[in-house]
Amino acid sequence: MKVCWFSAGVSSFIAAYLVRDTLDKIIYCHIDNQHPDTLRFVKDCEKALGIPIEIIQSKYKSVENVIQAFQFVNSRYGAKCTDILKKRVRKEWEYEQGRVELTYVWGYDCTEKHRAERIEEADPDHIHEFPLIERGLTKEDVHGMLKQLGIKRPAMYDLGYRNNNCVGCVKGGMGYWNKIRVDFPEVFERRAKQEREIGHTCIKGVYLDELDPKRGRIEDEIMDDCSIACQINLNYESEEITMATTKGLLQKIQILQEEMASHSWEKDGINRHQSYKYVTEKQYKQVFKAALRKAGLIWKMETLSHEFIPAVSDKMHLVLCQFRGQLIDPDTGEREEYLFSGSGADNGDKALYKAVTGGHKFFLAGNFNVAEDNDPENDTDDVPKPVYTSPEKREEVKENLLDKDGVATKMQITSLKKALKLLREADPSQEEFIAQIAEKTENFTKIKKKACEELILKIGEMTEAAANGGGSEDKSA
Repeated sequence: MKVCWFSAGVSSFIAAYLVRDTLDKIIYCHIDNQHPDTLRFVKDCEKALGIPIEIIQSKYKSVENVIQAFQFVNSRYGAKCTDILKKRVRKEWEYEQGRVELTYVWGYDCTEKHRAERIEEADPDHIHEFPLIERGLTKEDVHGMLKQLGIKRPAMYDLGYRNNNCVGCVKGGMGYWNKIRVDFPEVFERRAKQEREIGHTCIKGVYLDELDPKRGRIEDEIMDDCSIACQINLNYESEEITMATTKGLLQKIQILQEEMASHSWEKDGINRHQSYKYVTEKQYKQVFKAALRKAGLIWKMETLSHEFIPAVSDKMHLVLCQFRGQLIDPDTGEREEYLFSGSGADNGDKALYKAVTGGHKFFLAGNFNVAEDNDPENDTDDVPKPVYTSPEKREEVKENLLDKDGVATKMQITSLKKALKLLREADPSQEEFIAQIAEKTENFTKIKKKACEELILKIGEMTEAAANGGGSEDKSA
């Protein structure tokens, strides 16, 4: 599929126009901060191309919403608004396409070959075409071609701006913002106020409300078109910094993977209904949290969408979910994004919970190579199949289960031992506490059901506290 990511700029349109006969889609990511004339230009371009321009938009809609949500404006690593309002929208669109070979058409002119080369290096998963570079066209050439086609260019160009970015682009310099102060005073005031509210600036070291009206010359400032590629294609200095930072992030992810791989995974859960063992969500989360802490990373997960499918069988319904996860380096703000899915079936209200839990577990297992020995080809039984039990025997078992003063069952003892093992791994200083339990229960042979259950709960809380870095405290049985 050949796609042109249309930026609503002149170069982007001419690039699409030159290859219009081979295009499958033209997509424009709209932002509420665009000049109102932009949508007129989009419609004029659509008419000239003879191809519908698909308009998509982030749920955040505007630059102000992104700044408010992320408490971040701009830095040498790039603008957060470009990442959220354009790059993330493209990534979500790509995810929806599945396994389709994609060719992207970009509007770089013949003076921007370095940018084209960098985008090919940064995004090797797709094929890239640069019609303007191939034909040796400059910005002046494409503006002339637009005029010959009888299409009025976007109003921002006629106002003296070099591109059709958002009104009040956070990547603008002093000259740009002083021109915005004159042309769009309400935008200038709104952005200046928001800078103060969050404590970050568009221009490094200078708040807009302190900017000298005489500072800067917009004619001398270089500000590239804000397209989908903008987040990938920063200037040379920013790119080197970003590459170094990304390397640091990848090193932390490597530590995370090594920590996950070094854990001795045990199937600590049993599904009696379907007779199999599994690694519980609790174990996954405890290990993952400890690995994140050691790697110095933060994990963030959100549900993008969910679908309820009723009556997939006589009793069951199904929930399908799409998730986004991010590994974030708190030192730099760099992040690695993952898109994954999950499904859950149930005859009650647990289908969504199963989808979320299953999706997270499957992501961790697949991304960090956790081997659960759950191969679908394996037909051996993890758990013995249930055998027929007489009503008398069931009553006897029921009485034993309800008898809290009775001796702890074999399963309870096993659970207690596993809980102690997890505590030892999370907090080695609890060795004396563990030894005291073994001694007082005569090596786990003399302990009541109720006491065993209470002890398992207590040890679980201690393990959780240790895994969260708070210490498990209680060192006496």
